[in-house]
Amino acid sequence: MRRLCGPLLFVVACLSCGLNQQAWAGPFEAQVRLAPESTNLIVLVNVQALHNTPLAKSEDWHAKIKDAFLAGHALVPPTADRLVMLAEVDPLDTLRPIWDLSIIDLYKAPDVLGFAKQEQATIEHLDGHRLVQTHTGALVLEIKTQRMMSSAMATRQMYSRCLKGAAPDAPLRLSPYLKKAADVLPDEGQVVIALDLENVFTHQVAQDVLGKDASFRAVECLTSLKGLTCTMLVDTTRKITIKLDFGQKVEALGKSPRVTLQPVLSLLGFSDEKLEIIRPTGHTEPNAVIIKGELLPDRLLELFRKFEATGANHDYGSTPAPPETADPKQLTIIATQKYLASVQSMLAELKGAMRRDTIAEMSEKYASKIDALPMLNVDPDMLTFSANVSGSLRYQGQVKREAGLRTGVRATIPTYTERTVNAGSYGRAYSGYGSPYYGRYGSYTSYRREIPDTLSIEMQEQAPATQIRISEWKQINDGLVALRRTLTERYMVNF
Repeated sequence: MRRLCGPLLFVVACLSCGLNQQAWAGPFEAQVRLAPESTNLIVLVNVQALHNTPLAKSEDWHAKIKDAFLAGHALVPPTADRLVMLAEVDPLDTLRPIWDLSIIDLYKAPDVLGFAKQEQATIEHLDGHRLVQTHTGALVLEIKTQRMMSSAMATRQMYSRCLKGAAPDAPLRLSPYLKKAADVLPDEGQVVIALDLENVFTHQVAQDVLGKDASFRAVECLTSLKGLTCTMLVDTTRKITIKLDFGQKVEALGKSPRVTLQPVLSLLGFSDEKLEIIRPTGHTEPNAVIIKGELLPDRLLELFRKFEATGANHDYGSTPAPPETADPKQLTIIATQKYLASVQSMLAELKGAMRRDTIAEMSEKYASKIDALPMLNVDPDMLTFSANVSGSLRYQGQVKREAGLRTGVRATIPTYTERTVNAGSYGRAYSGYGSPYYGRYGSYTSYRREIPDTLSIEMQEQAPATQIRISEWKQINDGLVALRRTLTERYMVNF
């Protein structure tokens, strides 16, 4: 996994806020003009600038990304020049995409006819542009000779609206925050991720995220959060800068705003712990909190996976199709070996990428990646196995999310301890006047509210999900061994 992390990091931006929408222009203007109005995430990358860095050259990223792409688990084709991702995501649900689009500029013109043939699809036309629907249902649109737009979640109608909104005289539909955030790209990094968070944190959500002990001023400050911009600059290291912009002064967050905001960063997937930022430092501007540091290679890959769009993994016909006269059995052997190698590589990569707080998200991501692998000429038993694997991964993600939901519900249910309290007693003895007497005022029952033991609750609820995951992975591993044996006996070659 570590060998792939450098070349797989792709995200960048473009746009400015000082000009009006009609006059604005930036290095990625043509791509971002395609953005639908509901876009709240941009991920843009200058791929070639990234490949020309000292670190990329020393680690030979270009060759590695080519190998990874041919193996079926890299997003960007080797001929990519620039990548732009546009999406509408749910910031409060692990940035789950509602829709996403990938726009890739290529320095080598693609073979659209060959691509359609590989996909066993016909070429359609949309507003004068060639359109191919892949075997997984993704739509690939040729915007111009060396620019392709791809999505597994968009419709023809959405594509048409994107094209109509991309006219040079049309108003730019990105929010002011995304336009401003994208301006940092040319000078400060090859990669930028910008997330518009305007009106996401209501007072109640802010209170829940920061905790019940958070001050009213800190909660109010969080409700003014405008957005997050993450910039990556690769030279000899992988530098990262995370900036949170607010609509008011951040002094309300206390003397350590970076520490105060860790729950927010954790929710969005940008915390020190989740990214494993090396030597993070924090400072503030009047209306912003800024965190800088370096990323470990594996965390660079994990950050990229968060925004990966499975609908973009196409070579657009750059790989020649096998000759029609080739032996069908040999075609099946080659296609199945490649498919099996891709599945095995993805499963190994997934095992290395999964941590407790990312199991559901990563399992679902890799299930989609497996489903998106090319199926042409692949052995039917191989396809059945991969479908079972992707179904298992989605099931694991589902039970993990359900366990998290139950944990949250139980943590909010009040519990009380009952106890009986004696109110006291009275008594007195009179010497010489008969027997002494004494008695009690009585007793009453009180109830004390207990503080939820969230750790115990989480362990109880997550235990069944963990058992299911262990069982499912055993079945995957056992099934893989049985499949390799079957394929080897069937075709008399090693799998």
